[in-house]
Amino acid sequence: MTERTLVVTDTVTGRGKGVLLLPKLIATPTQPRGSFVARLTLPDEPPREVVAQLEVSHVRGPLPPYALLRLVEIADVPVGAVLAWDE
Repeated sequence: MTERTLVVTDTVTGRGKGVLLLPKLIATPTQPRGSFVARLTLPDEPPREVVAQLEVSHVRGPLPPYALLRLVEIADVPVGAVLAWDE
């Protein structure tokens, strides 16, 4: 397994619960499907486990598909937070 990390540059709210994290990711076949457990590290706090979902947002056209990560149980994530998960 490989650990992937994402440093949050921005967040957006969309349909559904939680918050979507930016930057977007290039979708790969090894990425988890459905809900999975990730580790969220906020500034000045120890890491904690959160439920994340991968949402593929673009699947047509000449560019590779991209996806956004959604944290289901959290409504606010500061810029600079780090999310890590295993693939």
